[in-house]
Amino acid sequence: ELMELFENDVINITNIYSVLKAVTSEESVKNNKTVYFSPNLPTYELVFFVSNEGKTNFDGVEMIDKVNSIRYLPKGKHAGEYKVIPTKAGYCIDVFFSTDAQMPQKAMNFENMEFLKSKFEKLYNIWTERKDDYYINSMMIFYDIIKAVKSAKYEYMTENKNKKIIKAYEYIQENFKNKDFDYDELCRVAGFSS
Repeated sequence: ELMELFENDVINITNIYSVLKAVTSEESVKNNKTVYFSPNLPTYELVFFVSNEGKTNFDGVEMIDKVNSIRYLPKGKHAGEYKVIPTKAGYCIDVFFSTDAQMPQKAMNFENMEFLKSKFEKLYNIWTERKDDYYINSMMIFYDIIKAVKSAKYEYMTENKNKKIIKAYEYIQENFKNKDFDYDELCRVAGFSS
């Protein structure tokens, strides 16, 4: 799925509308407070979970938001609900943007994105300090984030694909010395077609 997020070679970010820090309190977690938002989004949304966690349901897609994960939400009108249930106090950095590029129209969540934490924090700091050229510098950092996502797309592996590869690896370890190694069985074990 990560490949789908910024799959185009040419990505033109037309605007960054806002970069916010959203804080989840201990009280919200303790009270299991569900927050409802409008599912009709005027911009795309990219959220980096720095220290908070939760469960998000958006347009029928359920996501677990973990520390160092990214949530992507598409702009437009969506029929389903948009709700967030906090499970761990902390904060996330939320970027609202628009682009002319073709973007996925489904919500997505990406884990193990810790390598982008410093870039999101830098983007937030530049945006909120509003010093000279803050907008241009913010755009440069956001393009750095896009570049990092694009370069990581071949390294990223969903948990489901990782489980399949582990099964294949274990099968190979157990059977690689067998002169009648069964490649069809290897594919079956891993859940892939030959």
